[in-house]
Amino acid sequence: MFELLNKQHDKASFDCGNPIINHYLQHMASQHAKKGIAQTHVLADGKVIKAFYTLSNLHLDSREQRIKGYPNLIPAILIGRMGVSVDYQGQGLSKKLIAHALVKIRHLAVQTGIGFVVIDAKTDELVAYYERLGFKKTDNPYRLILAVAKLQHSQV
Repeated sequence: MFELLNKQHDKASFDCGNPIINHYLQHMASQHAKKGIAQTHVLADGKVIKAFYTLSNLHLDSREQRIKGYPNLIPAILIGRMGVSVDYQGQGLSKKLIAHALVKIRHLAVQTGIGFVVIDAKTDELVAYYERLGFKKTDNPYRLILAVAKLQHSQV
């Protein structure tokens, strides 16, 4: 079940195999939530965190990204850090994370202005994966975007 990270979740035992992602969840995610920087959404079974992703707001500069037909600063949502516990890898949870994030963003877009979903890939393989999901490359080869207008018409 997806829920916001809370004190009942066992952050200390989470291990996705990436020390940077583990450190974020274990030591920074709660602080970011308290400061309104990012919200961490966890797929949990009781207190066990199977996987998580973060959402935060940002602006895209349409001039830098060469996006036509938009104002200079475009409101967007960043699907930030993501991790799947090593105990649950290979079960398609990363797709569930992204699908859940996109549904949440689609619902938020009905209530507020959101032009694009942004995701920053870390590897060429992830770039290809996100492109298969409909994201488009920007001038930054590891930053991909998806127009929320396209998301509004999808079946996600």
